[in-house]
Amino acid sequence: MQVGNLIRPSLSRRFSRDPSLILYLPLYELDGAVFQSKDAYGHVATVTGATWGTQGRTFDGIDDVINLGKPAVLDGGLTEFSVVTWCYNFAAEGNAGIIGDIADTGTANQCWHWRDAVGVGGTFLFYVSDGTNLKDANGPIVTPLNQWNMIGATFKAGAFINTYVNTSMLATATTLGALITTRVHNLCIGQFSGAYNNAVFSEAWLYNRQITTAEFNQKYLATKWKYGV
Repeated sequence: MQVGNLIRPSLSRRFSRDPSLILYLPLYELDGAVFQSKDAYGHVATVTGATWGTQGRTFDGIDDVINLGKPAVLDGGLTEFSVVTWCYNFAAEGNAGIIGDIADTGTANQCWHWRDAVGVGGTFLFYVSDGTNLKDANGPIVTPLNQWNMIGATFKAGAFINTYVNTSMLATATTLGALITTRVHNLCIGQFSGAYNNAVFSEAWLYNRQITTAEFNQKYLATKWKYGV
């Protein structure tokens, strides 16, 4: 499904040299049922549904998911990280996954997740777990449907969780210690514990550090031209 004109970047603008970038998925380039991420690690992703188009991958909200397995680069007890994506949501799905591992709401095996959370006002909810304790951040700003938005969250152990939509900080919350050492669940896009997202995902970045608010805003301003924003 086309949802406006996505401007394709030139080759010189498709790759990042940031050493903290541990996952980059320009989904508008990555067709096929199996593909590799465009970062230094070349993570292998397996697609179920999630049809490819020039704007990215469209998820039907029924059973579409992209599964990245258990990337070793995410193990070892991360003490900080950031996740950012451009997406176009068709509906506010209750607890539908955006990106994260596919644990349920128990804390024993969770690492982190970021999901739609209609039950808390139709915004986005981000939470992390160290294997025992759970901490989340959600905010009062309702993310607009049927338009492109850049949404993200950052985490730093012993400091704060921050969540963002476009250039607005949604929420901040004090956080906990390092994340669990070894991931139990697969890293997925579009699914959370059996709840699926009805959206187009175009790009996703994951960093092994907490990017600043200024860096998030800079990324938004540097990439929004692709989405006609």
